[in-house]
Amino acid sequence: MQPPVIFFIGPPQHGKTESRKLACEITGLEGASCSDVIHAFIAARLKMSVQDWRNIPREERRQAEIEAGDFLCGSIGKLSTVALDGTVDGEFFRIPSGIIRVLFHRGIRVIDGVRRNLELDQARAHLEWLGIRSIVIWVERPGHATIADNTELTAAQADEKIVNDGDLQALRASVRAVLEKYQPPKEEKKAPSIYLGAKKPEPGKLFTGRA
Repeated sequence: MQPPVIFFIGPPQHGKTESRKLACEITGLEGASCSDVIHAFIAARLKMSVQDWRNIPREERRQAEIEAGDFLCGSIGKLSTVALDGTVDGEFFRIPSGIIRVLFHRGIRVIDGVRRNLELDQARAHLEWLGIRSIVIWVERPGHATIADNTELTAAQADEKIVNDGDLQALRASVRAVLEKYQPPKEEKKAPSIYLGAKKPEPGKLFTGRA
C-alpha cells in the first residue's frame, strides 16, 4: 500500500511548516512546501540561486511569489516581471494542481503551502484517481496575528484540525495523534527464524516502517 499524501493548510505563520517537518520526522516520509517550487521557478527566471532569492526580506518578495504561484497554477497568463531566462516560463505544466504534482512526482508526500481551493481540490481528485489517499490537516494558532495573503482555504476543507497553542513538544504530540488515526493496521506475520544475513528490522515509523 502506498503511503498517503499529507497536506498541512492554514493561515500564514500559524505552524504549518513546522507541523510538516514534524510529520516527516514521525512518518519518515519526504516533505516540502509549494513555496519551494515557486522559489526555484523565480530564481531560474532571474538567473540567481534559490538561497539568494530567499535572502531578500519576505515582505519585499511576497507579491512576486503570489504572482508566480498564480502563474504556475494557470490563474494568470503572464507575469509582470521580465525574465532574464525567458525559456523557464514555458517549461511548467500550468494547471491548478501543477505545483503539487511537481512535488508528488519528486517523491514528496508531506506538503504545506497550498493556498487555492481549486489547487487542493484538483490535487486530491488526481490522487484519488491514482488510488492514493490524501489527508488534509488544518493548523491554527489562537490569538496569533493573521497576515493577509492569497490563502483561500478554510478549516472546513480539512479532514483534521490541530490547535497550535503550546510549545514544540505539544505540537509534535498533536501531529502524531492525528497521524496515528490514519495508520493502517499492521498485518500479523510470523517472523522468520533466520534473516538471511540482513539486519533484523527495528520498529518502524508511521506509514513507512522506516527507522
